[in-house]
Amino acid sequence: MKHVTFQEYEAAKAEILLGVQYKEDSTLEGNVIRKTYATKENGVFYEVNDGGRIEFWSDKHPESQIYDENERAAAPVAETAAAEATTPERAPGYGELLQEKIRTETKDFNALNEFEKFILNRGYKSQRV
Repeated sequence: MKHVTFQEYEAAKAEILLGVQYKEDSTLEGNVIRKTYATKENGVFYEVNDGGRIEFWSDKHPESQIYDENERAAAPVAETAAAEATTPERAPGYGELLQEKIRTETKDFNALNEFEKFILNRGYKSQRV
């Protein structure tokens, strides 16, 4: 059986289900979830999820393939490090720029208004995800 990535698993599923109506049927046998997605146009997509190890096939591609969520869970550390190495440094946010301006241009910090104090204390924090 061929091991595939999450994107390949999603693409195989989308090939059968995307843009058409389907009927989903699932059964639970112990810890194993068996699902079928039946369409009139594209046939059936089958998957067996055994603790995050998903074996799947379809009428169009009867060869069984495996996507293992457990392998994916171990990968984020390496993926994150690689992404950080290739991601350019982000531009400073408005709060950061305003904070820097207040710090460099203020002569008497006792004369700051409440907004300026707020920016100095918390303006650098970004709500970005």
